[in-house]
Amino acid sequence: MEIINWIDKKYETIIREPQFKQYFHGYTPINMEGSNYLTNRALGIGLVMSEEFHITSIHLFSGKNMREKKFDGDIIYGLNFSMDRAQINKKFGIPQRHGGGMEVAPFGYFYCWDKYYFSHYSLHFKYVRDNSGIQLITIISLKIED
Repeated sequence: MEIINWIDKKYETIIREPQFKQYFHGYTPINMEGSNYLTNRALGIGLVMSEEFHITSIHLFSGKNMREKKFDGDIIYGLNFSMDRAQINKKFGIPQRHGGGMEVAPFGYFYCWDKYYFSHYSLHFKYVRDNSGIQLITIISLKIED
């Protein structure tokens, strides 16, 4: 099963998947304020689950920060972290939502981001500061979208 197909699935359903075992063997979800989190920083992947343990989002990290390593698995649609913002916009068109690219005191710089909606999930891209690559890809269930 492709990672993207984990969206909206129950945790207990996917834990038997070979790909899940590859990324999360030996890891246990952590509950914080009504959500459950499972992150393998060494492999650059994280899951957010509802209180009922349904997968609500999947984070694929580029390794461009100091906390998580780069996700080296297959990314949907032939994406890779070296793609710049213009390439993403060319591939998917004008994003349905976008923002960032500004300094906001006292918080600092907010990186540019784009969001594209599909049948049961959205793709959220957070770019590096100069938009020359992707810092984070998040696949989000439309059941929790605002």
